[in-house]
Amino acid sequence: MYSNIVLTGGKSAIVGRNVCANYIKENNIENINNIEIEKINGWVNKVKEALKNHNKEYTNISVEYSLIKRLKDNNELSNNPRISLIHTNTKEGIAAAKINKIAFERDFNAEVTLKGVNFDIDDKFNLNKQLGEFMDILVTELQKGTVYDTFFSPTPGYKVMSYLGYVAGSFYGYKMGYLYEEKPVLQEIPPMPIKFNVEEIIEFLPLIKKIENTEIKLNDLTYSEKNFIEENTYLFDIIDDFVKLNAFGVFLLKGILKIEVYISDSVKNMLNKKPDKTKFIKGQILEMIRKIQKFKSDNNSYKGELMHNKSWKIDKPYLYKASRDPFRTIWDIKDNKIYLYYIWLDHNKYEREYTNKNESILNNTKFSLFEL
Repeated sequence: MYSNIVLTGGKSAIVGRNVCANYIKENNIENINNIEIEKINGWVNKVKEALKNHNKEYTNISVEYSLIKRLKDNNELSNNPRISLIHTNTKEGIAAAKINKIAFERDFNAEVTLKGVNFDIDDKFNLNKQLGEFMDILVTELQKGTVYDTFFSPTPGYKVMSYLGYVAGSFYGYKMGYLYEEKPVLQEIPPMPIKFNVEEIIEFLPLIKKIENTEIKLNDLTYSEKNFIEENTYLFDIIDDFVKLNAFGVFLLKGILKIEVYISDSVKNMLNKKPDKTKFIKGQILEMIRKIQKFKSDNNSYKGELMHNKSWKIDKPYLYKASRDPFRTIWDIKDNKIYLYYIWLDHNKYEREYTNKNESILNNTKFSLFEL
């Protein structure tokens, strides 16, 4: 049963041949684009009259409504679903979203959240940032549920919301729902596997942060930096000879790389003694962060690795045991900040020391910010 529903929203609720669009025409209600944005609520109140006597057995309200109705007809919708509708902050987008909210609350007893996003198609530089923020909002709403109880469909609305929505959802393991309205048949599309080179990201992370915060010309980069950008076009755009993070780059940086990491004095001392291991350790931390983000979506994903302390019958703090590389760390997370108490790079040493270290490090541990 799906209890967390995440949809993108278009304008189908107020255009075409559906019940509200017909009501607008028959009652000569003014075109939404002629209404001041502050008066949209008044306009919506007029249009929602069309829903008062609408037969719930018919689905001709909107594409978004049809998706939810199909879930209900298939006995896949929980009794009190949570529905997040992400819409554009255009007049049509806002008005259609509000109409959908009324219908969802009435017919499905849903708790509805509306999330508005901006797409400035006339500003290429700003648009990348906005698209990345859309992906981030989408994932935040997805992670209110798990991959098992979440129905996700980014198909209504702008096509770019569908494309980037599927990428963002896939990155965290969510499948996508699609409705063939002519039948109607509900199709679920599995997430595609998305991976990135952690070691390479770490090496060029200062460059990525610099590109995000300042204007950088392609010709001002070193040969190796240019190669990195050319080999990782999924992260970057070249606009008027300037290098910019594209939508996925913005999404990736905000979703993973901006999480603050704090290390204990013990970890700091180890890094000072083993500078040759710094790149490896940073890569392992980044991979661990990726798994923590995935764990938010699916409590079964990486649980054995992220909470290996349970195997030792220890409740807290957590123990991360990388699946392949000899990397073990005692860690915790508070307010989206990760704290690393201790790190082992030797499996035998870790097995000898873990129990005693876990008891001793909790007292008087001091932390400092660690730059990935």
